Parts: sequence; C-alpha cells; structure tokens
Amino acid sequence: MSKHPIQNYQILKVIGKGAFAIVYQGQHLKTKEIVAIKQISTDMQEGPHKNKMLELFNQEIQIMKSIKHQNIVQLKEVQYTSDSINMILEYCALGDLEKYIKKNSAKNRLPENEAKPIILQLLDAMKILRLKNVVHRDLKLANILINEQMQIKLGDFGFAKSVTTDLLESYCGTPITMAPEILKKYDNYDHKCDIWSLGIMIYQILYGQPPFVSKKGTVTDLINEIEKQNINFPEQLGISSECVDLIRKMLVEDPKKRASFEDIFRHPWCLTEVIDLRKSILQTYVPQHQEFMVNLSFTVQQQISQLVSISRLIQSIENKYQEFAEYCVNFRSVLSNAFSSVQLNITYSNQKVCIKPENFKYFNYQQELLIFLANLYETAIQSKNNNILDFLDLGVQDYQISNYFSILYEEYTVTLLEEMKNLKLSQEKNKGKALTQIEDTRGLNKFVKSDLNTLIELIKDRFKNY
Repeated sequence: MSKHPIQNYQILKVIGKGAFAIVYQGQHLKTKEIVAIKQISTDMQEGPHKNKMLELFNQEIQIMKSIKHQNIVQLKEVQYTSDSINMILEYCALGDLEKYIKKNSAKNRLPENEAKPIILQLLDAMKILRLKNVVHRDLKLANILINEQMQIKLGDFGFAKSVTTDLLESYCGTPITMAPEILKKYDNYDHKCDIWSLGIMIYQILYGQPPFVSKKGTVTDLINEIEKQNINFPEQLGISSECVDLIRKMLVEDPKKRASFEDIFRHPWCLTEVIDLRKSILQTYVPQHQEFMVNLSFTVQQQISQLVSISRLIQSIENKYQEFAEYCVNFRSVLSNAFSSVQLNITYSNQKVCIKPENFKYFNYQQELLIFLANLYETAIQSKNNNILDFLDLGVQDYQISNYFSILYEEYTVTLLEEMKNLKLSQEKNKGKALTQIEDTRGLNKFVKSDLNTLIELIKDRFKNY
C-alpha cells in the first residue's frame, strides 16, 4: 500500500505499476467516489534524471488540466507532498482496451462492426488533441481505458507534448506502435507520429496483431519490416475496403505522404455514422423510446402544419398571376413531399447513430425557397412587373423547417430502430416536446440563408419603383 498519505482519499488497492509511478484504486472518504490515483515518488537522487522526470510529470498535469473531453480521462485534482505528486483521476472500471479484447474475444480481435464505435470515440479524442496542438506520442491499446458505461477514455499523457512549433525532438513511446521517424531517431517530427500509432492500433483491434513484427525482437529489425511496407490484410476477416484504405493511408512510412488528421476525419469510413447496435459490444438499453416517439411525432406534425400554412399562402395569390403559376405548383409539390421520410441522429455516450430510410432525401427549406424565388425573379424581369413583391410580403422566408432531427440520450435502445421504421404520426398534436433540428456543421445552410437574403433584397430594390 502507498507509503505516501493522500488527503481525503483512502487507498484500496494497486491497479498498475509503471517505470516511474504506481496507480492505485482509491475512494473519497466523504463522497465515496471511486477514483484512480497516479502516484509519482519524487524521493530520488537530485540530478538531471530527476529534473527530466519532474518536467514530464508537470507537463502531463498541465496538458490534462487544459483538456476536458468525454473520451479523455479526467484529471480531478493534484496533490503535492514533500516526496510525491498525486494525480487524482477518473476511474475506468473495465480496465484497458488491450486486456478487454483479450478477455472478451477468443481470437484477440474484434469484428469491424464492434470495433468501429470504439475507433470513432478514439478519433473524437484525437480531434481535441489536434485542436489543442497536443501530440500524445505514446498511443497504444494499454493506454485506452473503458469505464462502466462502455465509454472509451484516452489516458496516460506522460509523453504528451504541447506543440508550440511544427516539430518535436526526443525518443519516446512504445516501439511496436512507434512511428518510423521516431524509431530512426530523426532530429524532428510532428503530429503525424500519432497518426501512425493510431493506424497500428486500428490494425491490432481488427486483425489481432500488429502489422509489423520484428522477428529478431530488435528495433533495427522492426524498422526493416516497416520499410518493406508489406502489410497483410487477410480477406477472410471481411474488413471493408474503406477501412483497409484508411489504415493504408495512416501507415505510410514517409510522414510527408502520410494522411493528416484532417484527411482522417474526412475519410468516408470515419464519416459513416450508422452503427449496428444489435451486434455492438457498446450497446445499452433504456425505456425512453416511447416518450421519444411521441416527441418525434409531435415535432413532425408541427413542421407539417407550417408547410401547410406556407402552401396555403402561396396558393392564395397563385391564381392571380398566371406567369408564376407553374413555379407555385412545383414549389407546393415539393413542400407536400418534404416529410415523406425523416432522418434522426441520436447522440448517446458520445456515439452517433443515424437512422434514416434508404430513400431518404434531405429537405432544405431555405434551399427550396431560394430556387422558387429565383425562378419568380427571372420571370418577373422578363414580364417587367412587380407582382413578385406580393410573394415577399407573405413572409415565407421566416420559416425554419427540416426533416433532419437530433436527440441526446445518455443511453439508447435498439428497439427504437423498429419504432422508426413504422413511424405513424400521432393525432395528439398538443402532446410532446419539439426535438432539436440538426445544425448544419458544414455551414451550407448559412450560405444558403445568406444567398436567400441577398436575393430578397435584390428583388425589393429592383422592383421598388415599378
């Protein structure tokens, strides 16, 4: 047990040992919260070695303090004593990913559909590191932890470094996952060393072993194997071509030709959000879906009611202006079909599940209105009349309508998949709560709305004196 007392915490047992630290399971004396306590002894001989160790630990503390993310182990507090540094960390009851896979898979690997939710969570953690300009430098399965909610947590930032320049110097990490530029002791390297390590880990998770193995057990021999670039992708395991393509792009020996994080985040395999929860080791169950279905039905009814109102407004003046009639009919037809299908994004435990029918078509009201008004504008110019202003006076540009919704759950139930397939709109329009419309993260709607406003101002200015 620890010889260094820790204020407000009881040490329960040792759960890990490293070269420079011991990790304990601990419990807060008042709240009874279970935590992990990483204890670093500073009771060592003075000199460059001690100074370097203290520098690394303080660097780890500062980096972890600066990063708050649901897929990164949380640093709760730090206690200093005369002969130790104690990092109070979030406890991950299911241990590390390496041991978890060994325990739960006879073949020491996971099928792609089970591995994907894990890998996507890990990529989420890497996104925040990239935004913070932090290079981890010791990515390996043993540093990926799992909590009781089956949430992935990236930990052990002992070798991590904040990048204030483009390049790093120093030899650190674990050889089997270490990038070749570090193994070869190049003078400098950058964040792409983490991309290599991530590629090695993804391969390990899917194939049960590293892609490059030293037959002689030496770093020199490992480098030789990497230089051959002879990566084996056994077809009988059924890994998708998109996933293989992603791994190949991550495991390019030359860091200049290796995929960047931005490339990875945009890769088709990483953008796919549909997860088969019935086969996923990360599936959870919750009885909330009945309430949710009421809310979804209520929300769709609200949106349809708005579309009906808009359609009636258009029709009210449609018959007055024959030159615009064709476009009015087409626009009202588009509105009537807007909710022929609905897409739903569910976020739970930092995973995203996308539920949509095969024939789903995203309905972008702002885009459709822009097309409609542009056609009217062209016709109005040709006929030289200002009747188009009557359409602007309807105020149809003020509506916000979408068939693309989101819901946040702490947990998620597979049965919702079947409920969605057979969605029937409730007639009880006054019951339920409105769901959130998905934000357009790519900013497309922002530009559409800007174009729409520009067109409206152009129409008003053009026909104000007619």
